Amino acid sequence: MRIRKVKGFIKGKFLDIGCERGDLAAHFHGFGLDRNPKGPKGRAVQFTIKDSHLPYRSDSFDTVTMIALIEHMDNIDFNLREIHRILNSKGQLIITTPSPKAKKMIKLLSFFPFILDPSGIDHKSYFSKEDLSRLFGDNGFEIVCYKTFQFGMNQIMVARKADV
Repeated sequence: MRIRKVKGFIKGKFLDIGCERGDLAAHFHGFGLDRNPKGPKGRAVQFTIKDSHLPYRSDSFDTVTMIALIEHMDNIDFNLREIHRILNSKGQLIITTPSPKAKKMIKLLSFFPFILDPSGIDHKSYFSKEDLSRLFGDNGFEIVCYKTFQFGMNQIMVARKADV
């Protein structure tokens, strides 16, 4: 569902951070980064990421996605600044993340491992629209699109580099 939501926004040279198997990156002939890949390397997918600078030059990408990732991250400001660095001047960042409304539902579903694997739930943060707007604004982005889906439990935000 999340991937279907972001496909229409992806353009140009593309990087998917937190790509797991690399399906989205491969579909768009882009690049993917993941700390713990779930599948084989694709020819355009690079499974290396560390808690440091992203391994790309400044102004390298038109689009960066983080699908259901930001809620798992430490040091979000640093990571957003790195994404800002590797995006070109008209570049955009697309994220999906559960909304605060999802927190109780996720906790409830984690008691039923046949529905939701509790080992995969390590959400460090839940963000409201206002939280995301402030976080992105503080790191050099302006919001161009915001929508909720799955009865408001998930959200998608598209942001572009703000004019400096």
